[in-house]
Amino acid sequence: MSEKKLMTYSLLAHLRENAKGNYSSLVELFFPIVKKAIVEYANEINKAKILGKSITEIREKIIDFFGINFPLSVLDFILSQISKEVNDESIFVYNNDKSFIINSFHFNELDEVIEMEKVNIKTLQDDYKSYCGTHEIEYDKDSLIEVLTSLTAEDLEENSGELDEGYNAVNYINKKLKDDKILGILSDVYLGNLISSYLEYEIHEPVSETELLIDTNFYISLINLNTEEAYISCNQLFDLCQKLGFRFSILYSTVDQIKYLLNSRIQDFANKDIGLIKEADIFGACIRRSLDKTDLERMKDGVESNLKRLGIEKLHKIRLKKLTKKAKNSDKYKEYLKIRNNHPLSALNDTIAYHYVMENRGENIQEFSDVKCWFLNNSYNNSFYAENGFPIHRRFKISANELLSLLWLANPNQSNLDTKSLAISGLSTYVAKYRNHRLPSEKVIKDIKNRAKKAAEIGKVTDQEIYSLSIRMSEGQMTPKEAKDLAESPDEEFIETINSYDYEFKSLHEKVDKQAEDYEKVVKSNEKVLKEIENKRYENKRDKFVSRKIRKFSNSMINSAWLYIAFALVLSTLFLINNIYSKTINSKAALAISLILYIAPLFLNLVDKKSIWSSLRFLISKNFREQIISEKENEFVQEFDASN
Repeated sequence: MSEKKLMTYSLLAHLRENAKGNYSSLVELFFPIVKKAIVEYANEINKAKILGKSITEIREKIIDFFGINFPLSVLDFILSQISKEVNDESIFVYNNDKSFIINSFHFNELDEVIEMEKVNIKTLQDDYKSYCGTHEIEYDKDSLIEVLTSLTAEDLEENSGELDEGYNAVNYINKKLKDDKILGILSDVYLGNLISSYLEYEIHEPVSETELLIDTNFYISLINLNTEEAYISCNQLFDLCQKLGFRFSILYSTVDQIKYLLNSRIQDFANKDIGLIKEADIFGACIRRSLDKTDLERMKDGVESNLKRLGIEKLHKIRLKKLTKKAKNSDKYKEYLKIRNNHPLSALNDTIAYHYVMENRGENIQEFSDVKCWFLNNSYNNSFYAENGFPIHRRFKISANELLSLLWLANPNQSNLDTKSLAISGLSTYVAKYRNHRLPSEKVIKDIKNRAKKAAEIGKVTDQEIYSLSIRMSEGQMTPKEAKDLAESPDEEFIETINSYDYEFKSLHEKVDKQAEDYEKVVKSNEKVLKEIENKRYENKRDKFVSRKIRKFSNSMINSAWLYIAFALVLSTLFLINNIYSKTINSKAALAISLILYIAPLFLNLVDKKSIWSSLRFLISKNFREQIISEKENEFVQEFDASN
């Protein structure tokens, strides 16, 4: 079932990418899927006339063939539109009581595309299998399928579980974000997953005039001091929201937190190497962007002016005096103290944000577009999961990636939004949240780093071995407990463990080179299959074009021939009447007949005699007809090839 979902997600992305014209609703992309399900249902019943009692029968076929579930209300709408489109009771009928009749419904436009997407999914699974073999881990295709089919679950579903403890599928996805071929397949699956979620989370009204209260991490991402993907995602969201009429604001306490955070990193700049492990950290951005201590100081000093430049309103302390007092005395503050490990300033900031949003978000909220104020974050910490289990419109905060996805669902033709960036952002966010969930604490990382540094000074470990250790931790290959045990292990065991990690690292690189060769062979093989399917699809499309043109041409020739024959019969009849009965008919009729017989030769002189003769031969002579059709087929083939 899940494999069918992957194929369907990829198919949906293909349908959107190749859609003709602007779709007013993403629901229209599901029309071909429902049409294909009708055909499959009819083939299964295998009767000349099929009487369906309920649309649940078609929904079951959609689940069976495509692996996705349709709300009955959406399926009802699509079937009614298909019935109007067909407009022929001899083909398909959809009744008001939701029963239906299938007589001769045909639809094969998806067949080749489905085969192509199946090949793409097989390419993905084969590549993951090769990856597992290279890394000497058990191949479990279900783990990759589970990750890919749940990528947007935390964004758009009411319930989402804990992150899977296995890291292989997540690390595989991260490795492939720079592989154009595999990334293309992953992006299609992600976007298709997002499109399918639209069935259950439809936004009925455009969202605007909403206030977004930003948190520390969103601002840090906005100024490119987080991961590169977070920077792209947050800037894309910021630009889009400004165009859509959103207002951005920030608490005075959040501004203080931003300055405090930057200052702490300035003071601790000697430990910048932590960024090798914690990519979603200011130090990670410093390493990526080659920033030094002076650059961070400049950013810290420019926070206030940068907020003004961006048009983000600062909510000053005096304005929030009553709200701050209310926050300090609330149970929510005690709750956030536990979440924030008894850091009073951080807990108070979150509590003030909570009460501010709750007071400004509006009343009678039934869906996403009713909310007038959000707490916008881009955090990867575990507090993110505190609100899982609640529909989005009932939550007080929303992540940048969630909001970006929802705005795209509200208007999938949004020209300001690059869907490839949206997909990469979503995939990267999932990887970052997962890794952060598995990262050791900063204290443990520093302990390991200091011990490794001392061991390096006496020649027990090399820089390469320390680097291998950093990579292992950054990719989540070590659980927090394993890292803690390593930090507390005896010196001899500590050094031996690091040495073994480097050996594994070097061995892995050798295997990766071999995997790359094998992967190229798999890709070429699958590309050959895809090429064959694409050629078949092109030929079918061309055959339909030629067949339609030949049918139109033949009808034109035959109709012309019969028209000439009828014309000749009429003239012959009038000629006989004029010569035989000229004395018995009245003078007016005789005059009209004479006039027609006089004009007819003049008309015939204007008509191409070859055209008349060709039409008559086309009607009478089978050999001539086949010859002309053959010539026209070649002509229409050239016409199709030239335009495609």
